[in-house]
Amino acid sequence: MDASLNYLMKNGRTVPSTVRLFLIWDAQNSRWVVKDANSD
Repeated sequence: MDASLNYLMKNGRTVPSTVRLFLIWDAQNSRWVVKDANSD
């Protein structure tokens, strides 16, 4: 899954970024969890 993020810095600057999330299904807890993430 790819997610587009905008980081708001303390100086007011906005920094765009794309992060690719690798999810796995945790059947014991019935939810998706992040296995790994890579940013551009």
